[in-house]
Amino acid sequence: MKVKSVHCLPPEAPVGIPNKGNTCYLNSVIQMMTVCGEYEQYKGSPLLPFFNALRKGHVIPAVPRILVARSFREFNNHRQHDAHEYLLRLLETTETCGASNLFDGTFEVTVHFPDCNHSNVHIEPFRTLSMETGPDLESAFRSFLSPVHVQSTCDTCNDGTTKPANRHLRVQTWPTYLIIHFKRFTNRLAKKKDRIQIPSAWRDYNLYATVQHIGNTSQSGHYTACVKKKKKWYLCNDNKVIGLEERHVLRAAEGSYMVLYCKK
Repeated sequence: MKVKSVHCLPPEAPVGIPNKGNTCYLNSVIQMMTVCGEYEQYKGSPLLPFFNALRKGHVIPAVPRILVARSFREFNNHRQHDAHEYLLRLLETTETCGASNLFDGTFEVTVHFPDCNHSNVHIEPFRTLSMETGPDLESAFRSFLSPVHVQSTCDTCNDGTTKPANRHLRVQTWPTYLIIHFKRFTNRLAKKKDRIQIPSAWRDYNLYATVQHIGNTSQSGHYTACVKKKKKWYLCNDNKVIGLEERHVLRAAEGSYMVLYCKK
């Protein structure tokens, strides 16, 4: 009889989080956030006691669920939810203590009006970059920044007239933790399964986590996360945690729904 060898995970490995009924979206987001040390240990955060207990193996998944559900009633149920939407709401709940600032960046937005030749510039905040898929991350990002035709009013003319314009984006400030969300679900909830090359290092960042969605629609399927702890990668599938080689992580990341990069 063949006996499979059992490999014990090191102490720094993620602690599995049990699925309490369609909570894989929550579990995968929480696992992603555990690699963000400054966020996880942010003084005054309502999640600090939860993260402290989680590291010791005391898993209370109801805490992050209730924290969001109290402020956002659409999450006050046991249905499947979108992991990106939950992430944004989770970060809103930790705004007041300042923890969410670690994910905040800004765009410089330039709106040019060919009709009057004026260009209006303003600053817009962002918390995640939501972009279409592409052959690779850099191509997807460049497409995301490409000019878009819009209808707007010119602040310089200030005549209240709506007219054609070209809108340009430039990242002015980059966050400590950069989360990129790929628009994989159409308005009809169908899923786009394009594969995209995700590098282990991109610009001034290193890859530390990915979230995958397995399924065909945003209202069904299953979420998992891959996270990096002390140079080792792990697959977190609810309460199951296994070690992975980086090449397998990068392969899985080609179909990712979200990726998280930490500044070098």
